[in-house]
Amino acid sequence: MDKSKGMKEPANKDNANMYLSRILIKNSDKNIFIDVGEINWIESSGNYVKLHTDDSTHLVRGALKTLEEKLNPLRFIRIHRSSMVNIHMVKEIEPWFSGDSKVILENGESLKMSRNYKETLDRFKLN
Repeated sequence: MDKSKGMKEPANKDNANMYLSRILIKNSDKNIFIDVGEINWIESSGNYVKLHTDDSTHLVRGALKTLEEKLNPLRFIRIHRSSMVNIHMVKEIEPWFSGDSKVILENGESLKMSRNYKETLDRFKLN
């Protein structure tokens, strides 16, 4: 397709360029970039999302659903209606109450995984 006429490229052309690799964070006095690989998990907080890294938390205006669509689904998975996790930061998943699970991160942090989101793990299974 001709880019000069404002038409979109085919969706299957290059999936690597479809997803964010860095996120711009606006602080009071400057803008910084966060590499998505540094994000451990993301939570919804009203009209904002909180990006949790090993050493800080960043608040960004926007919806979790919108951010989910911009992140690679092989790296970030939804584990609850209000949270997502970087699968590369997950150490283990333990059963919990009522079909829910606990997601334990490499840094020791524990997150709740709702039973409604367990099927998101299926894409990581061998069979």
